[in-house]
Amino acid sequence: MKLSLRHGCLALLLLLSSQSVLATGPAEGSDDSRMSGLQRFNIPSIESAANGVAFFDESDIKFRSTWYSRDRRTGDGNDQIRVSAVALGIDALSGYAWDLIGFDLTANLSGKLGASSGWSEVLFHDLGNNRERSNATLGQAALKLKFTDGNGNDGLYLRAGYTPIDVGTLGTAGGLLQDAYRGLQAKYQLGDMTFGYGWADRFRNEWDDRYSEMTTGWHQNRGPFAGTANKIDYIHSLGVRYAATDAASTLIDAGIGEGDGYRRNGQLAVAATIPLGAGTANGDVRVTGYAFGAKYLSALSGFANPSMEWHLGTSATYTRGPLALSAGFAATHAPDSDEMNFRLTAWANSDNRNYIQTWGQLDDFVWNGQKVLKLSMSYDLSKAFQLPGLSAGVSTNLSAGLRNPGGSTGHMRELDGRLSYAFQNGRFKGMTADLLPGRLVTKNFHGKQSRSDIKFIVAYACTLGKCWQ
Repeated sequence: MKLSLRHGCLALLLLLSSQSVLATGPAEGSDDSRMSGLQRFNIPSIESAANGVAFFDESDIKFRSTWYSRDRRTGDGNDQIRVSAVALGIDALSGYAWDLIGFDLTANLSGKLGASSGWSEVLFHDLGNNRERSNATLGQAALKLKFTDGNGNDGLYLRAGYTPIDVGTLGTAGGLLQDAYRGLQAKYQLGDMTFGYGWADRFRNEWDDRYSEMTTGWHQNRGPFAGTANKIDYIHSLGVRYAATDAASTLIDAGIGEGDGYRRNGQLAVAATIPLGAGTANGDVRVTGYAFGAKYLSALSGFANPSMEWHLGTSATYTRGPLALSAGFAATHAPDSDEMNFRLTAWANSDNRNYIQTWGQLDDFVWNGQKVLKLSMSYDLSKAFQLPGLSAGVSTNLSAGLRNPGGSTGHMRELDGRLSYAFQNGRFKGMTADLLPGRLVTKNFHGKQSRSDIKFIVAYACTLGKCWQ
């Protein structure tokens, strides 16, 4: 039986009350903390339509937990990360009263386990003393409305408050917790088509405990940097998405966006699955394409004559039985950003760059002038080891043409591995464990030095009342 929203609110208050008990520069933007596996070209979720008419009876109370351990080493000892952390979250997701109005409320707790060093981007980083600490925060508090005819999910869906936004070029990254905006989102769903608009004036990174103003500086005017960067009054984006639910899994996602006075961007992502013959015996090939373009605006960016910047990529993944083989290629031109900025602000993961096909665990491979080839393989080991849910993968990125300020070019290569296990039955059903080692080697490049990395992540999510069954 589902727990009611009344019990969920009490659980949220208990989680937030734990804040009283838990008591260098920015991490490199391309070395993000998102923890998906070797393939990131996924279809973003469309707003789920709660069909219940009762605010309480159709509510869900969900529990989230993640243990995260990371050890990143660099050749010169700079930009190292060593951290162990736990994240807990409770989501109270209401139904729609009178089939019209609802409210979502979430609370997050990030707990530091032992000593840490570096900027992990999973714990709150205090810029005043350059240290990380535990914190608890209100993750979301959003009013939601829907206007449908009661026949299916077609209709208008609105969200406003402190909420994720997934429209056009706006998005939220997923690490231990989830980023969110102070803003609003409107989506109109018509069959497989979704038309949307999103607007926001503040943003909270997953590891932060406040919704900060968006600025032209990496620090977002936080801590000792308050007032040192120009404020970007708002960001907004228009988008249209076609996500077929048939076996072909066709996707078309287009969007344009603007950070007021700072930057404009646009992107188009397409994907389709092509069966190789009748049935599944011969496997299939999933083909993707991604085009992104952007330009700074002189009013706030500081560029008097900004250049048009772009990133183009494509990939193909062959899947047959337990084996998947993938190849991807991408090129980037970003003379003003140096490392391509997919955001409408200077920093914070307020973007929808999950369509990059050639990323690596230790770099996004989107530097100015860079051309990169990515090859990957994954294998479902369930039958081989009689252990359903066990899989492994390996990938390599080979790139060249990275432009240094003086005009010379450098290159980099990366090798990543993945060993994953998803519990299928018993009390641990719904739990996943991932071991993610990586090694990046750079040569003659100013932007990043060589490094090695290993992450171990255990995650569990469930609906309260059904946990550990």
